[in-house]
Amino acid sequence: MVYIKSVVVTVYGKRFATSDLRDGAERMLDISAAMQPGDANTITITAHGKPGGSVDVMIFDGNE
Repeated sequence: MVYIKSVVVTVYGKRFATSDLRDGAERMLDISAAMQPGDANTITITAHGKPGGSVDVMIFDGNE
């Protein structure tokens, strides 16, 4: 059973989305175009799907 169907990542009003997710799926989103200099960025992650679903999210700075 697929619980999470899509994930939307929003950075300062700019949306990045994935869809057609299946259990165990992996996606990479490059949100660097919306990031501001410094370490005070606000990132909102919204998952859409059936109750009981979950997602694991890793955010990293490719420069480190």
